[in-house]
Amino acid sequence: MEEPVERQQDCLVDPALWPAARVVDALGVDREVWEEHAQSFELEWWVDTDLTRSMIAAKDDPALLNRLQRKSTAGHAWLSGQILSEFGFTQRQYAGKRVLEVGCGPTGRTLWFEDAAIEAFEPLAAQFCATVPWAEFMHFDKVYSAPIETHIPELNETFDAVLSFNCLDHCYDLRAALRNIRRYLRPGGTAFLSFDVDNYGHDPTHPVSVSHRTAHHAMQDVGFSVVKVDCGHCYPKPDGTWLDSWGGGRAWHWWLEKPRLVYPLAALPNCWMRVPRKETGKLWEFDESADEAARDV
Repeated sequence: MEEPVERQQDCLVDPALWPAARVVDALGVDREVWEEHAQSFELEWWVDTDLTRSMIAAKDDPALLNRLQRKSTAGHAWLSGQILSEFGFTQRQYAGKRVLEVGCGPTGRTLWFEDAAIEAFEPLAAQFCATVPWAEFMHFDKVYSAPIETHIPELNETFDAVLSFNCLDHCYDLRAALRNIRRYLRPGGTAFLSFDVDNYGHDPTHPVSVSHRTAHHAMQDVGFSVVKVDCGHCYPKPDGTWLDSWGGGRAWHWWLEKPRLVYPLAALPNCWMRVPRKETGKLWEFDESADEAARDV
């Protein structure tokens, strides 16, 4: 078996899945390769779940289909409540606020929050609508069927909170994802990011495996203040115990804040912040060249 190479800053890119010539940098891979391998594999996984197959088989039985949908909705609501409560969130914590979930899958954890405006980024949203009958996008205020690395200028500084579960280790460019999450937060806004690190397996859905140290530094580099860090204990099992991983490696959790003020670098020896540039653009007009230029912001 070929050993992973391209180790930089405690980051591994597996050459069996991601040829070195297509590696963008230590925290990213080529988007086209990611779409072809990682996202197609991800979609196949969701389409092949027991619930998806059961609902497709029941398409001619409206009563059974309705029961399966209600059971699915109740189950996801319970699971979301368990996970979010474990991390210290309350159901009305964001009442009257605008919340963004990054990588919600066919349904979202943040739909558990009451009286909040909930939006989401999900790169496979359009495909899920066509292939996963229990998808719950109708309950979101908006869903952007695009990767979080895609910058939508109209969303800059519009969210009070961003939450993400088991997503950022599936992205093709961790640095760009973190940069956009910070852009979308209002000054003083908070982010909760939970994902697996040190997941060095041959898994096409995880293009880049980073250490918690590299992820931590990347968050500081884009201008976040790290409020709290924890690890393990992320997913409840039927026997009442908790898994320490979303799927591989070990789960780490970051509570972050976008500072309200920008201080001189000398006052912050361990991190730095950039003043966000005001940009113009229209929703859904994804200008990749403009997004590349914005990397210098």
